[in-house]
Amino acid sequence: MKIGLDVIPMSKLDEIILIGKRAEAYDFYCVLISDHVKNRALWVCLSALALNTKKIKIGSGITNPYSNHPALIAQNLATLDEIAKNRVICGIGAGDEEALKSIGIKRERPLTYVRESFGLIRAYLKGLREYEGKIFKLKNFKSNFTTIGNIPLFIGAQGKLMLKLAGEMGDGVLINSSNVNYCSEAIETVNLALKERRSLEFGFEYGTISPYSVANSYEEAKRIIAPIVGTVVAGCNDYVLQKHGIRIEDKERVLKAIESRDLELIRKSVKDDMIENFSVTGKPEDCLEKMEELKKIGISLFIGSLPSTKFIHDAMKLTKEKVLSYFQNKGES
Repeated sequence: MKIGLDVIPMSKLDEIILIGKRAEAYDFYCVLISDHVKNRALWVCLSALALNTKKIKIGSGITNPYSNHPALIAQNLATLDEIAKNRVICGIGAGDEEALKSIGIKRERPLTYVRESFGLIRAYLKGLREYEGKIFKLKNFKSNFTTIGNIPLFIGAQGKLMLKLAGEMGDGVLINSSNVNYCSEAIETVNLALKERRSLEFGFEYGTISPYSVANSYEEAKRIIAPIVGTVVAGCNDYVLQKHGIRIEDKERVLKAIESRDLELIRKSVKDDMIENFSVTGKPEDCLEKMEELKKIGISLFIGSLPSTKFIHDAMKLTKEKVLSYFQNKGES
């Protein structure tokens, strides 16, 4: 299993660069940067990582076509590829509904938005002049620079229709869950769509992206990651919550805590079943056990999402010593 990081860029840019350098030195597969308007800018962070690393893959984890026009996403990917050749990957999804709402953007027709953004990005990267969608279009368009276009595109997905879309169009899927049963069903949904495809340019990668916290005790790990898990729960629709055994009223409690901006209240609102379903959290052996369970059902890439606070360095070191080394010794990382 390949292990990557999805860094929530809450720290200054020089700290993000340090994290990227250490991730490369520790042999992580990739460093993705989450895309949220309240944190540091995605493409600036990725450019800094591209200039300060040599081999680790970098990319968006996960951008969206509401706050970022897909032509601009493609433009940034193509430019980034010039300084990080064959190292760029792109994760794209529907975005965090609550976060988009906070800047006045209504997340409507998410399936259409993601489908068309995917089509337009591919067209741009392949140098095509035309793309015709209901929402997004290229008309007699020609970029002033070229790219080979060998940038794998992943779809971040939870619900069935988005999972199906990942199988129809993506080079991979990043399932926003760590629940083994849910991920197993998600893979089945993706596979049904994959059977209808004629060809795969890059093969297909089955990945999960979820909050990740490894520490010397479960309580310590939970305290660090609970606010991030709360954000994930707050963004889940009723179907996803029901499939994960999370009650609607518990989600409402989390939403109210987030609105209060009281960090301790948020931590208290996030229950252990939320931590279990939407994160990989605990001591190194606990995290490793869960990753092994995910690997057995077909997950080949685990992306751990965590904030760029001081705790990330301890988590990376423990992961290197106890998790990455385990998979490397088995020849799987």
